[in-house]
Amino acid sequence: MLSNTLMNKDPQQIPSSRVYGGESSQDRTQRRQQQFLDAGLVLFGTIGYRAVTVRALCKQAGLTDRYFYESFSDTEALLMAVYQHCLVKFQQTILEAISGLAPDADVRTLVQECLASAFTLIEDPLVTRVSWLEVLGVSPRVDQFYTQSVRQLAGVLLGILRSKYPTWKIEDAEGEILTIALLGAVGQTAIGWMLSGYATNRETILSAMFSVFLGLITLVEASQHSDAS
Repeated sequence: MLSNTLMNKDPQQIPSSRVYGGESSQDRTQRRQQQFLDAGLVLFGTIGYRAVTVRALCKQAGLTDRYFYESFSDTEALLMAVYQHCLVKFQQTILEAISGLAPDADVRTLVQECLASAFTLIEDPLVTRVSWLEVLGVSPRVDQFYTQSVRQLAGVLLGILRSKYPTWKIEDAEGEILTIALLGAVGQTAIGWMLSGYATNRETILSAMFSVFLGLITLVEASQHSDAS
C-alpha cells in the first residue's frame, strides 16, 4: 500500500524510476549533468566564465534550463564542478603515471613521469584555462573552493614525497607551503605556455619544470644526509 505522503503528492513531483531506451531515471540525470559539464568546459575554456550565460550553456549542451537547474544552482556551481572535474583528471593522470612505475623507482624518474603526464593534459587549452584562469576571482565561494582544492592537491604531493623520504623531518605547515609553491610553479608555467599558443617546445618546458622540483629533492636529500651524520 502506498504511503499517505506519496498518495498526496502531485504525480509529476514523484521521481520516475522508469527505464526508457535502456536508461534509468538516474542514468538520464547523470547523462544530462555530464552534458552540462562538457558544455561548461567548452564555454568557460573559450569565451570565459564571465561571458557565459545559462542560455548559452543550455544551447551548447542541447538541453533546456529546466535540466540545468536539475543539477546546478547557478553558473558558479557549474564552474566549480567543471574545475573539480579537471582536478580529478590531473590526479588520475598523476596516479596512473606512478602506478606504471616500479615500487622502488627513483624519485627523479617519478617526478619526470608525473610532469610528463601532467603537461600532456595541460596541452588541452580548455582544461588549462579553467584550472588556472577562469576559476580565480569569481566570488568568495569559488575562491574558498579553489583554495581548499589546491591544499588537497598539495597534500597528495606532500604524501608522495613523504612516502619516498620517510625520514624527512618537516612540519605539516612548511610542507604544505613547499608543495603549494611547486603547484604554483606548474600553474604559472601552464598559463604562460597556453597563452603563448604553446610556443615553447614541450621538452624545454619539462626540463625547466624538472629543475624546479629537483631543487626540493636536493634539499630533502641534503637534510637527510645532515641528520644521519
